[in-house]
Amino acid sequence: MEAKLERLQFSSFAHAVSAPSDYNANKRDEQAWQRYLEQVDATPTAIIHIGDRQLDDVTMPGKVGVTGYHLDRDDPDANLTSLHDVKNLIR
Repeated sequence: MEAKLERLQFSSFAHAVSAPSDYNANKRDEQAWQRYLEQVDATPTAIIHIGDRQLDDVTMPGKVGVTGYHLDRDDPDANLTSLHDVKNLIR
């Protein structure tokens, strides 16, 4: 993920995390989200989550207050159709 962020010129982001590999947890596990927030010492509103599944990547993060965005390159109604769209989300 860090390489993708760097390639998209998002190098100012502090962390990129994969719940399955970094925490050996399912993204549907609210405790995994809480552990991540504690690890990076961040409030839920300080991070965003991007993924390709509505339930795992938007609904579940929302349960702990994290804003999630659905990325689907084939669905023009998705929140994002490209990682380049993320630039429009950041203030």
